[in-house]
Parts: sequence; structure tokens; C-alpha cells
Amino acid sequence: MSHYEELLGRMADSGDVPGVLHLVKWIQRNEGKSDRLAELLVSKGDQIWRSRRDGEAAQLYLAAMDLAQTDEAGQLATQRLNKIGGEPKAEEKTEAEEPRERQRRALRVVPDTAESHLIYAQFFTRINRPEQAEYHFSRALTHEKGNVAARLNYAQLLVDQGRLDEAEAQYMEALKAEPGDSTIHNNLGILLYSRRRLDEAEEHFVRSLAAEEDATAHNNLANILVDKGRLDEAEEHYRRSLTLDGGDANTCNNYALFLWSRGRGPEAGECFARALEAAPRSPTLRRNYARFLVDHGRFREAEEQYKGLASLEPESSEAHIRHGIVLYRMERLREAEAHFRRAIQLDPGNAEAHLHYAVLLTHQGSPVTAESHYIRAVTLDPESATGNLVYAIFLSNQRRLDQSEEYYRKAVELAPEAAEPHMYYARALADQGRDGEAEDHYRVALGAEPEGHEANLYYAQFLARVGRPAQADRHFKKALELRPNDARTHFSYGVHLAQHGLAERAEEHYRRAMELDPQYRDLLKHLSA
Repeated sequence: MSHYEELLGRMADSGDVPGVLHLVKWIQRNEGKSDRLAELLVSKGDQIWRSRRDGEAAQLYLAAMDLAQTDEAGQLATQRLNKIGGEPKAEEKTEAEEPRERQRRALRVVPDTAESHLIYAQFFTRINRPEQAEYHFSRALTHEKGNVAARLNYAQLLVDQGRLDEAEAQYMEALKAEPGDSTIHNNLGILLYSRRRLDEAEEHFVRSLAAEEDATAHNNLANILVDKGRLDEAEEHYRRSLTLDGGDANTCNNYALFLWSRGRGPEAGECFARALEAAPRSPTLRRNYARFLVDHGRFREAEEQYKGLASLEPESSEAHIRHGIVLYRMERLREAEAHFRRAIQLDPGNAEAHLHYAVLLTHQGSPVTAESHYIRAVTLDPESATGNLVYAIFLSNQRRLDQSEEYYRKAVELAPEAAEPHMYYARALADQGRDGEAEDHYRVALGAEPEGHEANLYYAQFLARVGRPAQADRHFKKALELRPNDARTHFSYGVHLAQHGLAERAEEHYRRAMELDPQYRDLLKHLSA
């Protein structure tokens, strides 16, 4: 860093503050933070402040805050900014001090120019004092209505406070001053996207890119195109974004999610890995990658991601739930239980934590305790289709059919277009001999998810039972096409073929089931006997 130290010193001594700020941004992006350089900037800021160039001094102190690696170095810069800002001493402050008096203090000590007010507005924003920041943004815009930097920063403050209409108004005023500014269009596009005004958001991202090609704008536009179902165009923009900045973690994450949704697992995995390499401390990236790994049956790798997430968010109930689910699927039930219990301890009102703990307790043979958690889950979140469905399945397995039907109906009512509630309700109806009703629900399930493995398999089993072998055969084949390495499907199809005198073909599927899952050896011995 000695070379940068020399450069920064020369530039500050020559009065080239914009050059200093530009170099600081470059250092941050390419080399990281440095207390030594931060302290140098504080020292140079002190020199400039003593010559009564408060605005330039404040900019160097703000840059020092950005470069500071430790809290101590950052606090040194903050103290200097407080000194320039004329913050009253602790003994002068009172809870009853009127806003007008605070404004009078600020006006008395701050050089009354747009530039100075903007500097202090940015400072107060950084130290999370929005009232003071807003006051200085307002003063800056009073002096210079067309100050785009003030409008942009003020708009972001308003977004952070959830005041979206006011933020949008600031962006529109900024566009009056600079109608072709790419940053304004990009930021306004983000705001409009968050409000689901997709057509308007798309227009602003397109205009942003027309003004200046930028990786972030390509990524933002791609996200909108995904939501609008224009997937080929979306992929073009994700790819262009990564061409411009291949190490952007946000774009890598979004493109990975896109590839995963399109069934391109290997490419998605590579993108997730690139994203984590760029931002290893991002909880969002770890969560998404872990979900991807679970979906692809890579449980040990998923567990490693959840361990990393635990170090980043040790008090996150959500992280404990997800980790517990992975351990449950790996049959490490005691460890899974510890995570579910910890999730409930951290957030007793988390319905999902109670639901997963109930499923685990059911698996462990503790139905009474399990039911207390099922009831807790559906009480906390009565509008959860999943919660009602899972409790219904539990009640069905307990042969409490009248009670289970209430929850099946509720699940179907809450998610009428989803396959799972119809599919499991159909199975319960078939078990009661209500075949006509069962088939109605199977058909709805398949209509919702024609490529669903479970829906095809369960409907095939139903058709085989009610004596429609040709139709059953079609759905067994479809289930095998969707999951050619599913042992349960091979076994079930083998049983169907054997019942219709096709012993040789049945034997092929039995053998494949045993290769995929040894537990089927015992079942086949039973069938042979």
C-alpha cells in the first residue's frame, strides 16, 4: 500500500480532492480496506480543514470512513466530521431540543452551499441519522434544484424508509435535470420493479443501457424479463452482464437461479460456485446454493453450506430449519431434532419450525408430541396449504379419516391449482373406496403438473387397482421417464406387470429396484414367498 500512500498524499497536497476520491474507490474495489490509508486521509483532511476548506476536508473524512478496516479508524474519521458539522457537545444536548433549534445550529456551523449540505447529508445518512440527513438534502436542493447527486442520494434515503412515492418524485425531478443519465434510469427502474410496475421498469433499464452499457443494468433488465416470461431475452442480458463483469456475485446468483429453474443443473452449479467465490460471506448466496444442492440430492455439500451460514447467522431460525431438513433427509435424526428445537427456541411463533419438528417426531414414533406441534403449526399459520396438507396426511395415517378430510379440503381450498393437495387427497379418498372423487382429484393434480413424477406414479397405481391396466401402463412409463433411477417406481411397475402375467418384464424392474435401493430385496423375498 506504500505506493498508494504516496499517490494519495501528493494528490491531497496538490488540492486534487476529486482525484483522491477516484483513487480511493479504485483501491476499495481492487485492493480492499486499509487503516493506514484511512489515517493518512484523516491527516490530510485536518490540514485542509485548518485552511478553512471545510467541504474538501469533509470529503476526505468520508473517504477515510470508506477505507477504514477497523472501527477505531472509522471512528477517528467520524469524530472529525462531527467537529466540522458542529454537533453540539454531549452536555449541550437535551431530549426536548426542538427541530427548529437543531436546524439553527446546523445552519450556523455549515457553509450554506449545496455542496456542503450534500456532504453532511451523506454523512448523516451513513451514521443512520435520517432526520438530519433529510434536512441537509432539503437545504442542498433549495440552493440547487437541479443537483442530481442530491436527488439520487435523497431518493435512496427515502427508499430505505419505505417512502416510495416521495423517492419516485425525486428520481423524476432528477430526470428533468439529466434526462439521459444512466444511473437515474437504473435506480428508478429498480424502484419501479420493487413496486411490480414491470413495463415502466423495463423502459427505464432499456434507457439506462442506451445511455451507458452497464453490467448491473443488464442484470436488472434480465430479472424483469424473467418475470415477464421472455426467457431467451433474459438469458442474453444475464450473459452480457457477466461478459462485462464476470465476478459480479449478484448476477451470478440470479443467472444460477434462472438456469436451475430451466433444468440446467450443471451450469447453475457452476454459477452458484462463482457467486460464492465473489461473495463468500453472503447469507443469501449460501441459502440459494444450499437449496440447489438439496434439490439435486447433494446433501453433504448442502450441509457444508448450512454450516457456513450458521457462522454468518447463528441466531437465524430459518438457517436452523433448513439445516435440520438436510440432516433429516440424511437420516441423522438427533442432529436434525437439535436444529428444529433451536429454531423454535429462537422463534416460538415460526409455524414452519413446528411443522418440520412434528414430521420428525412422527418419524421417530412419537405421535402425541408430534400432534401438538402439528396443531401449533396450523394455529400459527392457518392459511398455509402445506401445513394443512401435512397435518391431514398425519391424521390419515392415524386412521382418523373424518378429521383428516377437514384439513385436506382446507389445503385444496388454499391452493386449488397446486398438484400436491389434490394428489394426496385423492389417495386418501381412494383408501376409503371413494374412487370417483379420487379420480377427479388425480386429474386436477395431473392437469396442474403433467410432468410431475409423483402425480403420474400415484395415478398409475390407482388405475392399476381399479382395473384399467392399459392406462396405468402409460402413467407408469411416464413416471419412469421422469425419474428413471427411482427404485420405488421400478418396484411398483414390476408389481403391476407381474399381476398381468408379464413375469420377465416384471423381473427386469424388480432387479433394477434392488440395484437402486437394497431394501427392496426383503420386499421381493416376501413377494416370492
